[in-house]
Amino acid sequence: MRTSRTGRSRANDLRGFTLLELLMVLFVVGLFASLLALRVEGIFSGGDLRLASRIVIGEITRLRGLAAATHRERSLRFQVDENVLYAGPEADDGESVPGSGIMEGGSGEKRIPLPRGVMLKDVVLFPTGKVQDGVADMRFYPNGCVDRTLIHLENEEGEAYSLEVNPLTGRVTIYEGYIEQKSK
Repeated sequence: MRTSRTGRSRANDLRGFTLLELLMVLFVVGLFASLLALRVEGIFSGGDLRLASRIVIGEITRLRGLAAATHRERSLRFQVDENVLYAGPEADDGESVPGSGIMEGGSGEKRIPLPRGVMLKDVVLFPTGKVQDGVADMRFYPNGCVDRTLIHLENEEGEAYSLEVNPLTGRVTIYEGYIEQKSK
């Protein structure tokens, strides 16, 4: 029988994990599982309104900057009954847009579907009014201004977000719930 440097017999040495090591592993696995559950919850709970809002706001910001950079009017088309956004062509006549890495031909539109379970309830363009089905076009001008717009998103559980676009700054304010806005 062999002995260790301490003089103890190695026959009784059982290798394994301590209780502290097991608890730490369980804690880390539980932490990752809870973070994953939070990310997946919106997908399976009837639609992720936050993700849909980020998509819409991202396109509004991108097109406003693109209109100012290229000195050309741009548009964002809301296809309300299909729950899809269409961004106007990135460049006219196959030109590439500086800094975008995108090159498209004259009539190429970028199709942007909303996440599953989220629908466009309606789009209010001022002063034209509310569009509940069909097409609503939001315009972005070379001077940085945009059409004053109120966008209503709703998920399958009936929760709603209202996105209000400031016409001068292009800043989007998000409200929980469906808000009505009177024309100013």
